[in-house]
Amino acid sequence: MKTGVLVLLVLICFACSNISNQNKNSQKRSNLEKNESMEELIKRAKSGDSEALEDIWKFTFELPQWYFPCRYKENVNDAMPFVGVLDGKPLLFAFTDSKKAQEFAKTQGLANKIGETLILSKTPTNTQIFLDSIKAEGVIGIYFNNGPDGWFSEIDELPNILKSLKVKRKI
Repeated sequence: MKTGVLVLLVLICFACSNISNQNKNSQKRSNLEKNESMEELIKRAKSGDSEALEDIWKFTFELPQWYFPCRYKENVNDAMPFVGVLDGKPLLFAFTDSKKAQEFAKTQGLANKIGETLILSKTPTNTQIFLDSIKAEGVIGIYFNNGPDGWFSEIDELPNILKSLKVKRKI
């Protein structure tokens, strides 16, 4: 196998159902309509924009995939997404793009000896099945984009966040 990065995209196909869209004030436009990047949304949130956090969650739920770094395993069936402890809370670490997940895996020692990483990819909808199983093991939340620009939610709050947003996914 070549030296480099191995990215495993694991897709679990389940039917997605749409949720009812709520009417919003016409002055409030989604982050995707504005073509804002995640970095721009984070910058708005840090500047005190009260709508930015909602836009960050919209952006997150509208992504086609979430990325989960794993400790590298030769047998990918043995791979489990990384769970770390932040402020004393066990959290599943997730990323909004594969490059950030790969960087995290390398800096946290999750890569193999030659630097290959293993990144699982799931749709936001399919992530819920996994979240239900790890919640039973004591994991309480999901943490996106580790670092000063990261955000998290408790697993039980994700459906409530989704219900309050105008997105076309169900978790």
